[in-house]
Amino acid sequence: MRLVGRILGWGAGLLVVAILAVYALGPIDFVPGMRLGGQESPPPASWATVNTEDEIRVATQGALPWVVRIWYAGTDDGLYVFGWRESRWFSRIEATPEVWVRIGDASYAVRAVPVEAKSENDAVIQAYREKYDRYLDPETAGQAMADATRELFDDASRARTYQLLRLEPSR
Repeated sequence: MRLVGRILGWGAGLLVVAILAVYALGPIDFVPGMRLGGQESPPPASWATVNTEDEIRVATQGALPWVVRIWYAGTDDGLYVFGWRESRWFSRIEATPEVWVRIGDASYAVRAVPVEAKSENDAVIQAYREKYDRYLDPETAGQAMADATRELFDDASRARTYQLLRLEPSR
């Protein structure tokens, strides 16, 4: 019986170490991390020039960093992300809007500003549609991804669930 207890104790300890290692290494798939990485860089003249990646990493402030991978749209008018209103990531941005963004190997200091203007929201969702419409096909993206993409693209669902944020240079 003592042997079983030792094995379970070691197993639980290794599980905790593994979870902490994943968190410390950075975001992996849907699991947030605490490492942003990248080279601190001045913001580009146009965010459209860095609209080449599928996802960016966003690091929020707090006792420990909280880094997530998220879709984005880089346009001539700015850098945009949609924040899921019920996520821990979004609540941290509401508390402290100064964040860091990593696109490729470059990291930028930015401030998250909520966007309420319908015209700006419509232009950004059009940029998202052009960039991410391939995720609407459940055959290639999987059913869960297709459903989430459809929800983001649907005006009524998006208004209830997501908040558009413009990430403005802060330095």
